[in-house]
Amino acid sequence: MRIFAATLAEFHDDGVQMDLLNDIKQKRARQRQKQPIKRDAFNQVSWIVRHHGLDENFLKILDRAANDLFEDDYKPARVRMKARMRSPLFSLATHEEYSYTMSIISKVDNPYLKHANSPEEILLCRHLYQLNPAVPEERLMRFHFETLVLHERSKVNADELDGKVLDP
Repeated sequence: MRIFAATLAEFHDDGVQMDLLNDIKQKRARQRQKQPIKRDAFNQVSWIVRHHGLDENFLKILDRAANDLFEDDYKPARVRMKARMRSPLFSLATHEEYSYTMSIISKVDNPYLKHANSPEEILLCRHLYQLNPAVPEERLMRFHFETLVLHERSKVNADELDGKVLDP
């Protein structure tokens, strides 16, 4: 018992050992801190399906949107900011809403989908990801996807013009 007490006293006297003990306590305290709940694609899309009453017609539009969404070139009238929407953190969906939600997620299948706030943004989501898969999350949360698509397309068009030799 005395040997154990002496070893314990040496353990507490050594500053390095106490630092290790304090580090362990601090790490455990940080792990216990509350982590914010992040929205995921399923809950966001499920809310859009319910809020806007999307059905199989939207799924048909989504299939066609991949092919002919931006064949025509047009200029933006203004910069569109994203509308503030308060979607729930968790979604309760009927069987029908669940199947529509899963169909949309499987068709679009990219990380931008969790930032979509409307059916229009769901339609633009795939095209935006094809143009630039590295749009910062801050922009995705702040600007409407139409504005981001037009911005990315203007960068692509500018790069194409820089690559061409203009004849006088």
